[in-house]
Amino acid sequence: MSILIGVGLSIFIMLISLILRLTKLLHLTVPLLYMIVVPAFFGEWYRQNEFLAHLILIVLVGMVILSWIVAIYRKIRDKRVERNRAELDAIINSKRLYYRKIEYND
Repeated sequence: MSILIGVGLSIFIMLISLILRLTKLLHLTVPLLYMIVVPAFFGEWYRQNEFLAHLILIVLVGMVILSWIVAIYRKIRDKRVERNRAELDAIINSKRLYYRKIEYND
């Protein structure tokens, strides 16, 4: 019986760890904390102002989605800059080779 409890507890801790890693990866840490802290510590306020509490949560999730969009935009921009630099380096290197050939032929 104690082995079963130990295994169950280990699985529970691994699931919590996985959930926390996913929330960190997806930038959902603040909304998750809000969902845990507000009902736990501000339960009376939460029950009286449910609409406002849900609106705050929606705004937090909207900000997370906005951060995803900004991150995707930056990643695309960085890839373009990297590709342009590679193309420019290829052009510069080909011109250097061209001028070296001219110097050797003279």
